[in-house]
Amino acid sequence: MKTVKPLRKRLRLKNEPRWMQIYAAAIIALGILALIFPLTAGLSIGIMIGITLVAYGILMIVAGFARRKTERSDVALGCATAIVGTIALVTPLSAVTALVWLTGAWFLLAGIAMLLLAFRWSFGRPWLLGIALVKLICGGVLLAANPITAIGYAASMLGLCLILRGVFLLIVTVERSTAMSAAVRTFTDFRP
Repeated sequence: MKTVKPLRKRLRLKNEPRWMQIYAAAIIALGILALIFPLTAGLSIGIMIGITLVAYGILMIVAGFARRKTERSDVALGCATAIVGTIALVTPLSAVTALVWLTGAWFLLAGIAMLLLAFRWSFGRPWLLGIALVKLICGGVLLAANPITAIGYAASMLGLCLILRGVFLLIVTVERSTAMSAAVRTFTDFRP
């Protein structure tokens, strides 16, 4: 049994760079799609919000009636949630407009967090500083822009940030796998 665990660990370490590269490529692909179709990305978010709220509202109504004693507050809140979800489905732009401001705030917080990380790590500092700067600019633009115009900005900026994050992950993965290969070669060269 003792030989199985090191073998699993070696297989996991051997395959980790490959999976990280696949993950990075998927992030880059999503970023490119958001850049190509910014309005579609924005509208799809509004539609998903609507679908989620309608489904949650229906579940709350069912749960309210499913109890032995009908829970009126669950039924009432479920109806209100389903109505809000229906409004979001009918006018997805209004749902997305509210999210644009939240996305702007998120970009600002993510940029600050990335700045703190860049000053803590020496590895990849220029990339981390660049990504932090892009996120801070994106947050500022989204909070200052006209909400309807900002929907296209939000999807484009999200796409740009996803592409930058994916490229950063690819660089880190390649550098790590190169360093690991060199360490393994060094270790096997000194074996008796």
